[in-house]
Amino acid sequence: MTQTNSTSTATHDEAVETVTLSGEALPCGDCGLAVETPDPATVQQAEMVRGGRATAVPVAKCSTCAARDRVSIDLAQRYLPGGVTLGDYRYGLKDAVSMLVDSRVAIDAAGMEPAPVQSFTNPGAVLAVEIEHLSRAVRGLRWRDRLSPPTSLVADPVRTVRPGTANARPWAHLEEKDFARLRKAVGLTLTERLALRAPTVALAPPGLSEREVGSGRTTVAAGCLYCGVGSVKMTALAVARHGGPEATARTVWTLRKVNPAALGGQRGASLLVGWLCPQCEKAAVAEGSANSASAMEGALSTYLGVSRRTATGDELWVDGLEGWGALVAIAIARNRPAPPPNAEPWGHLTRAERDALAQGWRLGGA
Repeated sequence: MTQTNSTSTATHDEAVETVTLSGEALPCGDCGLAVETPDPATVQQAEMVRGGRATAVPVAKCSTCAARDRVSIDLAQRYLPGGVTLGDYRYGLKDAVSMLVDSRVAIDAAGMEPAPVQSFTNPGAVLAVEIEHLSRAVRGLRWRDRLSPPTSLVADPVRTVRPGTANARPWAHLEEKDFARLRKAVGLTLTERLALRAPTVALAPPGLSEREVGSGRTTVAAGCLYCGVGSVKMTALAVARHGGPEATARTVWTLRKVNPAALGGQRGASLLVGWLCPQCEKAAVAEGSANSASAMEGALSTYLGVSRRTATGDELWVDGLEGWGALVAIAIARNRPAPPPNAEPWGHLTRAERDALAQGWRLGGA
């Protein structure tokens, strides 16, 4: 049996309505609701530390939280059989199950219902998004977590709970700051769920500020300085995670200052300020400088799927090759309309020119 009473279970002011437990009743270790007849399979011993002394406190699982966990386990086993990747780390199925359970607990604590994932083309991706933002959001918020105050001297004070009591309402032991934390995490999750349905985003090079351009330089910023491609495609989810198109574009494109001669342009002309796409930037990094004809040729040969070196390791040069940035710089110097960026990499070269270059490299420069 339980008896309702209004008492403060907090380490600071606000009172919380609780119930006093009697008989076999136990609190739910998640939401804190009283469980009159606990299922022995769900009973656990939580730890309460007060005054340096640890005490075991039994908790159970209410029917609502138990059903939620069963659904979470089933979803993880069905749609995340190989585990889940977070950042650079791959977690196995066991960890994926545990983290999805935590994620669904966070949604429950926030007072929301999880949306069905079966309507998505890739339900596993939806669950991975939930885990990414919600699995850590619930830490320290379960009823059993609040048996002990924080041990850190710099930690914010939290509302603690007492053995022998339970919440009159699910999650009543949480405070507004806790709900705010959960709502933020759920909001990020919903944003990324929408992004999973959105089409791929074409990211054009970012705009350039006066400080980035500097004085006495020519701006060539509509496409890649080497290959001339006018946009780089990324998933809407990746764009959302990077903070939107503008912020994402600045992580994708790399700002470079290049001598026009390195692009096959006019010698002695002013430096070109513009962007390199990810693939061309790789070639520049591999060469050690973007201000190098070898870097541009390396980017082109990689795109064509051939090697710039002979079987003996000798480097093969290309006479007369022009990067897209050089064509723009020449047009600007002659007061002519600049060529538009390419729809595909190296589109300013004809198909025949690209085929001839690839064949020449394959034949060792013949």
